[in-house]
Amino acid sequence: YVLHPAPARVMVLGSGGGMDAEMALLSGAGKVDAVDIDPGLIRISRQFSASRVYDDPRVHVHAEDARSFIRQARNDYDIIVFGFLDSQALFSSMSNIRLDGFVYTVESLRSAFGKLRENGLLTMAFAVDYNPWMASKLYLMMRQATGRKPFVYAFEHNLIFCASKDARLSPPLAVGPFRRMEAHPLNVDVPTDDWPYLYLSGRQIPSDYLIVMGSLLGLSLGFLRWVKPTGVAQDEWHFLFLGVAFLLLQTNSIVDCSLYFGSTWLVTNLVVAGVLLMALAANFFAAQGMGSLKAYGCLIFVLVGTCLVPRDWVLSLPLLGRLAWTLLVVPLPVYFGGLIFSTSFRQATDPAAAFGMNLIGATIGGFSEYLGMVIGFRSLSLLLLGAYLLSLLFLIHWRSMPSFRLRKPSPT
Repeated sequence: YVLHPAPARVMVLGSGGGMDAEMALLSGAGKVDAVDIDPGLIRISRQFSASRVYDDPRVHVHAEDARSFIRQARNDYDIIVFGFLDSQALFSSMSNIRLDGFVYTVESLRSAFGKLRENGLLTMAFAVDYNPWMASKLYLMMRQATGRKPFVYAFEHNLIFCASKDARLSPPLAVGPFRRMEAHPLNVDVPTDDWPYLYLSGRQIPSDYLIVMGSLLGLSLGFLRWVKPTGVAQDEWHFLFLGVAFLLLQTNSIVDCSLYFGSTWLVTNLVVAGVLLMALAANFFAAQGMGSLKAYGCLIFVLVGTCLVPRDWVLSLPLLGRLAWTLLVVPLPVYFGGLIFSTSFRQATDPAAAFGMNLIGATIGGFSEYLGMVIGFRSLSLLLLGAYLLSLLFLIHWRSMPSFRLRKPSPT
């Protein structure tokens, strides 16, 4: 607010207890859009905040995901503030660092910068602790998103990044305890919608993840060799890759929904509800006679089609539109995958072995989702498509064998 005094309109993302919104009002803001994904925090602030900032008529509260609010907001803000939208502390080695967040990405900041007036200001506050690579990621992310070299102010481990549309702006060397610093960023990977890992220093799978996954996979394959010394049949390879694809499909669905609604329990509930709905529908209609090859054609068509639809277009939909897309379109491949599984399973030579191979494939698919830390989610979608194509090839080869033509279908 020193760089842009008395703004007419301010957007605060991650408004939480209301401190950022209160500061905007004290600095002369005419209107404040306070956005926070957690309505519980807003209720607590209304109850305990002495300033009662959320009751001020100049403040408009929005309990919504920051990314979708940015996409649908008008282009007339003087200042957009990225407050403290999460813990902003690197997780320890005992915690899960696979955090998919779509607020701190290049596309998110670029969308916010586009909502500013011609002399507007985009700011982002962050506590970087003792990791210089984190500051570099934030700096490079804002520079790529805005096309400007951001001003950086530092106080202890707290940084504030500012990017202005006014190229003539000459910021002061100090604002209170914050001192302006020259940035010398390290060469690090920048978070994007395809690789939204702010808390990873680079494109890698942590070694402790690799040890656990390798151990479990080795045990699984060892037991498989023990119980099936004769090897794996053609139809069992088909079910293996169906399991791999199903878990990758679930991961792909959760990632998409996290972009549309934020990383919350709502996303998990929506994805699970959609998957169960489509699985139930697949089992119900499996007896209607759609062949596996026709189901594969529909499945591949839907997978390719959903990949081609711009995510930004889905973000622009109102809440009901995004809900409909999430419940009906995103899990639609599960429906055709369920038809394929049901049809194939009725014809399995050994149903118990086929189901076991499907579970092992699901384990491999669950491990494979962590490849997104290295190759990104777009490439993970190609891996998903490849798993379904391999299952199709083994299905065709299995049905071309003489033993398949001569036997009767399993009563299962």
